[in-house]
Amino acid sequence: MLNRNKEQIYLYSSLIILPLLSVIILAYATMGVPTDISALADGILVLLLVPIIIFAGLTLIFLLVLSYYLGRLYKSTNSLLDNLQIFTERTNTSAKRYAQKTSVQINQFNRIIQIPLNTMGYLRRQFTNLF
Repeated sequence: MLNRNKEQIYLYSSLIILPLLSVIILAYATMGVPTDISALADGILVLLLVPIIIFAGLTLIFLLVLSYYLGRLYKSTNSLLDNLQIFTERTNTSAKRYAQKTSVQINQFNRIIQIPLNTMGYLRRQFTNLF
């Protein structure tokens, strides 16, 4: 029922409106009093515009609901991006801290390794100065 296209919906609504129009025309025709043609035309126009008015109202409701949910989706996405930015900043801070600690440890390790090398160089110079 929901898979119908616009032409089918207008066909069914026109089939509903046609008997209403015929009843109105017959009712005015059987009256013995003079009829106001402009009132009859207004009634027919209103009956013809009812599907368009209903469709416009449903479209307006759909757009309002869509804008509400798009606003909620925007807020949720914005919140997720803010949380991701905070997480990224914390990760970058941790990475910088660990990189600095690693650099300090490597420098300390290099100093520890250079102590025996410097000592050996000093002893070699002292030994060569003896002879």
